[in-house]
Amino acid sequence: MFDHPMNGAEIAAELGITRQDVSQLLKRALVKVYNNVRVLEPQSKPFEVCSLMCEILNVDQTPEELRKFFRLLPRHLKETILADGHNRLPNNPIFITTDTDDNEEDEL
Repeated sequence: MFDHPMNGAEIAAELGITRQDVSQLLKRALVKVYNNVRVLEPQSKPFEVCSLMCEILNVDQTPEELRKFFRLLPRHLKETILADGHNRLPNNPIFITTDTDDNEEDEL
């Protein structure tokens, strides 16, 4: 069924649900992964948890792919991770921007 990267609209059509349902399911799944990583690594801060999630989910470590992954996260996780990253690396330009657009149509 899912033998190639698909965007939300393609997944929705394949499953017979709305694109919004796909987005909500993905966000809930990512929150569960985030929370489970926090349980397994209780000493890890939000930015570290996000980094571990990228490793677990085999996200390419290119800036473009990391941005795509980050955009998939629910807003409250994005804000938490950005705040932690900014506290850890205040002069890093990646934490100066707050690109939290939830409406991107990225491949999933």
